Amino acid sequence: MRHAFLMNDLRYSVRSLLKTPGFTTVAVLTLALGIGATTAVFSLFDAVLLKSLPVKGPHELFIVNAGHYPLFQALQKETGIFSSLLASGGIEYLDVTIDNAAREKAHVSMVSASYFSALGVSAVMGRAFDAGDDRPAGEPAIAVVSYAYWQRRLAQDAN
Repeated sequence: MRHAFLMNDLRYSVRSLLKTPGFTTVAVLTLALGIGATTAVFSLFDAVLLKSLPVKGPHELFIVNAGHYPLFQALQKETGIFSSLLASGGIEYLDVTIDNAAREKAHVSMVSASYFSALGVSAVMGRAFDAGDDRPAGEPAIAVVSYAYWQRRLAQDAN
């Protein structure tokens, strides 16, 4: 019996929608846009906030926004608080010159020597930083370049 009422209601709904094609079109487009926008927002949310970082033990990472390097050094001296500690400074664009070639702006992020080891990430070629690579400001810096920069600017030179 309920099945018959449901079929009657469904037939009536379809007839009503066919009688007003303008309303039907607007309703279907509104639903499509709403569902599409919701899917896009969730996909972005999932990619940015829900997926874990591609590092060793992402659930163990804890971010402390210390703000300055002396605090990082003080925390680093304390043993037993953290299994590892890293510092990461602001991202900047600096002038870079390689082998007396023309200067260019390069995207640079200042990090501590423990950056890669704390994240459990290794270099594809060459080496990442070691403890002796932490240097005070003003001294020549050591760089680890991205794969894309190595391809584009250094012509994939292994040296």
